[in-house]
Amino acid sequence: MSDPQRDVYLLGAGFARAISPTMPLLQGLADRVLQVLGESRVALPPEMEPMMTDNFAHALSYLEQAKPWVTESDNLRHRALFLEVSIAIARVLDDTVADAHHALRTEPPEWLTRLIRHWHQHACPVITLNYDTLIEHAAAGIAVDDSERLSAHQLYPLVLTDAGLRSSGATPVHRIETFRLLKLHGSTNWYYSGRPSAHGEPIYFVPPLGRQASEAERHQHQLRRMAVADKYPFLVPPVYDKSPLLTHETIRALWFEAGEALRHHGRLVCLGYSLPASDLTMMHFLRTTCRSDAHVLVVNQSPDAAENLRRLFRNSRVTVESGPSGDNCIRAFVGSLAGA
Repeated sequence: MSDPQRDVYLLGAGFARAISPTMPLLQGLADRVLQVLGESRVALPPEMEPMMTDNFAHALSYLEQAKPWVTESDNLRHRALFLEVSIAIARVLDDTVADAHHALRTEPPEWLTRLIRHWHQHACPVITLNYDTLIEHAAAGIAVDDSERLSAHQLYPLVLTDAGLRSSGATPVHRIETFRLLKLHGSTNWYYSGRPSAHGEPIYFVPPLGRQASEAERHQHQLRRMAVADKYPFLVPPVYDKSPLLTHETIRALWFEAGEALRHHGRLVCLGYSLPASDLTMMHFLRTTCRSDAHVLVVNQSPDAAENLRRLFRNSRVTVESGPSGDNCIRAFVGSLAGA
């Protein structure tokens, strides 16, 4: 029998900022990434700094994609710079996540704990477009069935590879039924070779540590970090109509699984996500995978966030409803969940 509360969730940048206001939006990363690049003495082409300041998303796509109007040597230099920028993004976000958890002192926000337990209880598919590991960190510290804690091994699909397999840090993991975290844009703790032809190679992940991590777990974590020292963070630029990263077999599997979830569930709950007009890939994805009778609930800090989704589905039977809005909208939504 299907679970009527097994909704599909779609998380955007507003969700991360609800956990910690210090989490930057993508454009807000530009200044901090430029600072990290400067500290690392990475030289930028003259046209890149104003491009990154003006539209960071477009700048990432410009660097990542081969361009027919520049020389091959410049394309290769741009590709190398994209990898350096990916490292800088991962460093900035990981530092911000660490600061956020330090500011929270002991436990995640009460509403986040309730939401994660709700996701676990109903095995909800959770789709996110965020690079950060806030959910993984929080879940690793929350006790669920029989005091089981939800490590990234439990949350990630099996198509992702534990970095411990490249060292002696891998230990057998007993998988339990829980929510599935589908990170369609990659993650700061996912790693690959950095090659543009990497579509068939493994993507390795390093599970974030929970607050109660033992010394043995910390040692295994360090072994995993060492095992991917030759790798680069796997981050898909947000404007990626021709990005070769989308052809990676693992990422395709995640998008396919997310599409199957939308085809088989009647309600999509968007938390902190408003479908930017520039994101053509997500527009096509949602339009072609949501059920014809789907109901979309938009919970966003902005009361106007549902308009983009209403325009997307205006010629269909899909209904779009505005949920709570304002600074505490996600907390208010969680409070309305039965049993949460």
